Amino acid sequence: MKWKVQLVKNYHIEKHQNRVITVEPHVDQLEIIAQEGSQVTCYFALTNFKDSRIISITCIALRNAEIKLYGQVKEQSDHNLECTIECILQEQGSAISVSLLTQVGGAAQQVITTKQIHRAPDTQSAMRIRSVVEDRSHHAYTALIRLEKESLRADATQENKILLLSPTAHATSEPTLEILHDNVQCGHGTAISSLDPEQLFYLAVRGLEPIQAQNVLVKAFLSHQ
Repeated sequence: MKWKVQLVKNYHIEKHQNRVITVEPHVDQLEIIAQEGSQVTCYFALTNFKDSRIISITCIALRNAEIKLYGQVKEQSDHNLECTIECILQEQGSAISVSLLTQVGGAAQQVITTKQIHRAPDTQSAMRIRSVVEDRSHHAYTALIRLEKESLRADATQENKILLLSPTAHATSEPTLEILHDNVQCGHGTAISSLDPEQLFYLAVRGLEPIQAQNVLVKAFLSHQ
């Protein structure tokens, strides 16, 4: 199923909680177009889906428009997921920010692809991805930031942090920058780590069982945005 949301000028959706968009779990394609001067906040969640999924989300921001996208993906079975999030900053003054939390377990394969495409001056984009990988699952993240010749004074950031909970869990992260001029600010960062033994010990001496300590640290990792 495909959803398309189009917002008009002066439609400030984030100021009216009853107008914030929540994407239904069966949606496979979502397109958000923020017209001139509009603002939108969008939430989506995919948890324990019944079969493998391919999800495509496209955000297009026009002049002085802003899009905020928040997502959560959790799969603990053997179903695979491919999710692509493309952010297109089409006109001057537009801004798009994405915060995505993912968890994958079992023997599932999770593939996340993000694209930040700047096509106009004075645009801003921010991509923040945090992922927890456990059991025998595999998480693969590919990121692209592309700043085209017209995107003077653009500001783009991308951050990806991955936490491995099992010695048989695997993760990869591949950020790519394509910068076609030098009047920009651009940065990216990637970190893949395991639970800190000292933190686990600290919680254990205070009476927490190992699984409780792990849950506390995972919750802290996911909530630190």
